[in-house]
Amino acid sequence: MLKLNKEVIMKHIFLINRFSLKHRTDKMVEVIKKVCKRRKLDFEIDINNNSFSTEDIINKYKNTKHIIYAIGGDGTLNRVMHAILKTKNIFSYIPYGSGNDFNRSAKELLHEGINDIDLIKINDMYCLNVTCFGIDAEIANAGIDSTSKWIPRSQKYNAIIVSRFATFKPKEFKITSHHEKIEGKFTTIIACNGRYYGAGYHPNPEGSLDDHIMDIYLIEAMNKATLIKYILKMKQGKLDNSVKARHIRTDKITIETKEEIVANVDGEKLPSDKFDLKIVKKGLSIYYDPDLINEILDEMKKK
Repeated sequence: MLKLNKEVIMKHIFLINRFSLKHRTDKMVEVIKKVCKRRKLDFEIDINNNSFSTEDIINKYKNTKHIIYAIGGDGTLNRVMHAILKTKNIFSYIPYGSGNDFNRSAKELLHEGINDIDLIKINDMYCLNVTCFGIDAEIANAGIDSTSKWIPRSQKYNAIIVSRFATFKPKEFKITSHHEKIEGKFTTIIACNGRYYGAGYHPNPEGSLDDHIMDIYLIEAMNKATLIKYILKMKQGKLDNSVKARHIRTDKITIETKEEIVANVDGEKLPSDKFDLKIVKKGLSIYYDPDLINEILDEMKKK
């Protein structure tokens, strides 16, 4: 992994999606200008007013090598990352969503500067952080906007868990990893590149973003009373100590179902009945600047 050479001047491009940030867009623009000028950065702000896709905007920079920042939650990071992968640019981000789970992992795993990290490729899609199948995917796919506006933002994920909990039924899966085959009913399957998902749930406390391995957790079908205990274990980072949770470390795995389901990839939906997952070694160069992130977020809190 390489640290950013201070002698190399790179332009910092901040992508702002007005559709995502809504009324906070103008405030974010003001804060970025203030912080970048204070730091004497060469910067540019590109606002997507939803008339162009993220890929169209990033395509303007396809022949450059800038640092391009996604601003938002994990889903926004995933969409911007996909567009950047088709260019020579370096990915970066400002966590400003409801969960910000990739940032939780980054704070524990990335050093300041440029990091070369692995990605998980799932069919034709890439995963930066975590992909899930089963009840977790149903919860994530439901989205925080499906809950009441009176529920605090920090508790919306838990509220969706409660609402989906009563009706969910474990699904039949077939899992193949190299020479190992597993079949059965599972409540959820979690494929981890990072350590956190679901707004702070901690299934993979020993995970790494650059070890060329993904961590797969298979949670067996169980009654609802037992499942509550497992949810708490996951929150506390103690899933590996659970009898009904199987942990597989691999660079390649296939997950199949009898009927189409919708997986959740970093907050984005992926429908299929067969998911081929494989590690892409050093698939993404990411610039991590925790001080810049904190400056921008602190300024946003003042507004």
